[in-house]
Amino acid sequence: MVNFIHSEATTLISKRSGEQKLGEVIFLPDSWEVLSMFKGKFVIVGIPEDIGVRANYGRPGAAKGWERFLPVFLNIQANHFMASSEIAVLGAVDVYDLQVEAEQLDISQDITPLRNLVEQLDERVFSVISSIVALGKIPIVIGGGHNNAFPILKAFGKSTPINCLNIDPHADCRALEGRHSGNPFSYAYEQGYLKKYLLLGMNESYNNSDILTALEKMQATVFSYEDIFVKNVCSIDEVKTAVVEELVGTKVGFELDLDSITDFPVSAVNPSGFSPEMIRSLVYFFAGNLQPIYFHLPEFAPELASNNDNRYAKLLAALVTDFIKGVDSAL
Repeated sequence: MVNFIHSEATTLISKRSGEQKLGEVIFLPDSWEVLSMFKGKFVIVGIPEDIGVRANYGRPGAAKGWERFLPVFLNIQANHFMASSEIAVLGAVDVYDLQVEAEQLDISQDITPLRNLVEQLDERVFSVISSIVALGKIPIVIGGGHNNAFPILKAFGKSTPINCLNIDPHADCRALEGRHSGNPFSYAYEQGYLKKYLLLGMNESYNNSDILTALEKMQATVFSYEDIFVKNVCSIDEVKTAVVEELVGTKVGFELDLDSITDFPVSAVNPSGFSPEMIRSLVYFFAGNLQPIYFHLPEFAPELASNNDNRYAKLLAALVTDFIKGVDSAL
């Protein structure tokens, strides 16, 4: 269930004489059959929903992340710094009906209907990502809540569990109380899709005791933000080395919750996170040294920005290009 972007893409590209925009040269399939002929590595797909965020009592807005990202990404300059031939933009998972239903629900008395919708969302995301996996491509997933980490992990780990690196102030290992954006990794672990879980940048004050207990049960490796930048227990370079030593040579999913970035517009804005420069450096480094099998960037809620401008979409587009360049740098 995908809304292919092929026909819409041309209307989003601002052409200029003497320049070539990324959207003019990348692969824009209009069907799965056409995508199967794509020879490149990366397939970008959006998930325009905030159902999982709502089901976690969070502020809505992540449903708009994909539509804000797409025109910015398509209008990047196509040049020799990045192999445009390696990129396909598929479109968005079709979740419109679920999103409309979520917006109309009155959850003041019962959150259960929203969490049931997340389970339906899981199936749609799982189906789309599984189809991309079957083609041997690397999905780059944009938009929606962090709830979508669960069906992505399921698509890759349904036969053999995979490892995962998550840069995030929140562990997202809440109780198995019905699906939402706060428990994708606890569900993935309990259902056998997630093997080794590494959490980088966890904020010690944003995770309750039950979450910390869940991390212990999972035998997760945790590098807290405070240990790196406040207590100086370890440096960021030492953390990078430790992550690579633990995960190199394995199948690794790469999760980057955008609330790890200082003041990025998300449901739970982080006043003290990674700088844009630091997070871009980390994405490039881990993409090159771990060769992840997917990249997931959830939680962008552009309308929650105070000025509602495009700077955040531009940063998101830069992170995607950093990932692509990082993976290609190791080949």
